[in-house]
Amino acid sequence: MALTLQSIKYMIWVQLIAIALGLCLFALVPKKEMAFSLLSNVLWIGLLYLFSIGLKKELTWVAVLFAILCVFDFFSAITDELKLANILNQTEAVLSFVAICGIVIWFRERDSEPTAKTVSE
Repeated sequence: MALTLQSIKYMIWVQLIAIALGLCLFALVPKKEMAFSLLSNVLWIGLLYLFSIGLKKELTWVAVLFAILCVFDFFSAITDELKLANILNQTEAVLSFVAICGIVIWFRERDSEPTAKTVSE
């Protein structure tokens, strides 16, 4: 789970970089589009923070929901064009893939751990 939590931390950093770049470009882009973009980045950071809280508690349903979200994020970034403007999306796609790998590893480790019942028998 540590791999997934680390990935979430980096995803939050990527979103903060996107917000900082958005604020720097505020004069060049129409205000309405920029406000929507900044708001979506802030909401994404909040969602990532909520997922990190649930994953720290090792809640299975949160891990499954976050894995589904990461798969969607990964494929949406992969299907975009490869250009410099999408570099933050591509970075987030890599982090989503790492998060999925972390969740899969966590499920495998969790399934292979002996339970208290089998240890006492």
